Amino acid sequence: MPSQNIIPNSILIAAFAFFTFAFFSNLNKTPQSEEERVNEWFAENHIFECELNLKERLKDPESYVTADKKLGYFALVNKNKVYTWEFRSKNGFGGYSNEIAECTVSKSEGGSISTNVLD
Repeated sequence: MPSQNIIPNSILIAAFAFFTFAFFSNLNKTPQSEEERVNEWFAENHIFECELNLKERLKDPESYVTADKKLGYFALVNKNKVYTWEFRSKNGFGGYSNEIAECTVSKSEGGSISTNVLD
């Protein structure tokens, strides 16, 4: 009968070891300064946040589709990241229109994301 408890006990031991390691490895980390936090945030890829920001502005967010299932271009402009991509969504008349979105990721104000539809 002791063999029935081996698997659950080993899972408990592994989980305990993992959480113990995770807890003690974080104790030695020094808190980041605001500038370090913003720089780390800015270095990340923000395409997902840009798309969410755009969807919030659409009349029918569920109709949003990127034109070719990938996001387009990325550039550094005035120390800001700028993403540009094509998408389709329903317009105010119920039809679909092709448009271009532009998302600016900035370090200002502790890090900000601004998305616009280009005319």
